[in-house]
Amino acid sequence: MNTPPSVENLDGLIQKIRQEGVERAQREADALIAAARQRAAEIVQAAEQRAAQLIREAEERRQQEATALQQAQERAARDWLLAVRAELNGLLRRLIQRECSAALAGPALGELICGVAVEWMRHGGAKDLELLLNEQDARALDDSFLARLQAELDAGVSVQPHPDIRAGFQIGGRGEAMAHSGN
Repeated sequence: MNTPPSVENLDGLIQKIRQEGVERAQREADALIAAARQRAAEIVQAAEQRAAQLIREAEERRQQEATALQQAQERAARDWLLAVRAELNGLLRRLIQRECSAALAGPALGELICGVAVEWMRHGGAKDLELLLNEQDARALDDSFLARLQAELDAGVSVQPHPDIRAGFQIGGRGEAMAHSGN
């Protein structure tokens, strides 16, 4: 009993197939949309993580550069201070040398030599003294000073210029190693 399908049955079957096709297409579309949304969410999350990582790395680099800059500034300040200190020390050294050279010239040098020579002789120094001075100071000590010193010490005194003495003097027994330095 095979009866041919009726038109109504055929229309219903077509309608049913069509409906099932639409529903299946809708499910597939919904699945594709859900998958696309999931993939989009994963991409956004990965981008946010990468952005946060880049921000952290940039902040670390900024801190490192700030630290390096601060250290460079501290080194530059220290170097500048050392240079200023060296310049001031040099200036003070030159000033002190000039003032000491001026103070140990002329009458002041004569008085200092006289005082040292008296103490030298009082503590058992040699009978005849030898003074070593720079050439300018040796010429500046006149004969009257030497005569006065010899009379005060009751000893012979000779004055010799010495190329290694720039200021001050050395005193010792004639022919002996120099034992006292006044420079």
